[in-house]
Parts: sequence; C-alpha cells; structure tokens
Amino acid sequence: WNTSGNYCVAGTSAKSIVPKIGGCPSGWNTSGNYCVAGTSAKPIVPQIGGCPSGWGTSGNYCVAGSSNKEIIVRYGMCPSGWHSSGNYCVK
Repeated sequence: WNTSGNYCVAGTSAKSIVPKIGGCPSGWNTSGNYCVAGTSAKPIVPQIGGCPSGWGTSGNYCVAGSSNKEIIVRYGMCPSGWHSSGNYCVK
C-alpha cells in the first residue's frame, strides 16, 4: 500500500485492509491502524447494529459466513444492483 494525499492506494501485491476497530478478527493481522487479511481471512466489514443474514460477528466486525454475499456499509441509498439490509447494502 502507498499513500496519496489522505488515501491509501493499493499496489500490485496489496492484501485487503480495513480500519482497525479494537482487535482484528481471526485470520486478520494488525498493522498500525489497520487489519490486514491473512491467507485464511474471511471478508469483514465494521459492525453497525446487527449483521446481515449469513454473516457472523467477531468483536466489532461482521464476518462472512454461509451466505458469501457481498456487503458494504450503507450510506444513504444502495448502489444499483444492491438491496438494503439494516445498515448494509447486500449484492
């Protein structure tokens, strides 16, 4: 990862990162203010209220479970092709 102004920009070999909120879930490693995906990491998003169906919880995160549906935190309307589920947009 490289910096560009206030942003982190992925390089060619970059692993997934999310801002660290407390401890990182299993499969994720701490690097400064971020959780960095390890080889066995499941997708995670910050937990805001309840996690959508098919997603579990680990600390302050929703962790992909049986559904494997993509989710993102919802800010206003969901993008085209996504539907809302509580505080998340589900693809």
